[in-house]
Amino acid sequence: MATTLEVALQEAASALSLLEASLRDSDLRRLLLASMGWALPTGATDIDLGGLDVGEVLDKLQTLVQSSDADRQDDVLMAQRVLDVAQAISRFVQAGKNAMAGFASLPSDYLAATQIDKQFITRLTGLVLARYLERRDYRSTRC
Repeated sequence: MATTLEVALQEAASALSLLEASLRDSDLRRLLLASMGWALPTGATDIDLGGLDVGEVLDKLQTLVQSSDADRQDDVLMAQRVLDVAQAISRFVQAGKNAMAGFASLPSDYLAATQIDKQFITRLTGLVLARYLERRDYRSTRC
């Protein structure tokens, strides 16, 4: 039987997996922005979120969650796997900060109108949570 932590990690991976494809492909990034209520700046064909790669976090989470019983008896191995997840999350967060800093290169009138540089993370988090809940329990997202 899975522990509470294992279930939480599996659910976190499930939520993050919803982002993976959207961050890799320029057409999907445009749809992601539209889902958050934004259009690309006039004349732009993409917004650079390519550095936001959740794949490493998902890989490390999967390795940790799928550890065998024998693996779990090895404290050093499990500590390393937990550290690997933490480092992958740290790199993802830093990439997010870099992406946010990159918004400064967008036209100032676009930034003033959209506030994307201030609201991106909040809206992205909300969108991922809403999509996760919708996938997890369709009834929870219908009123």
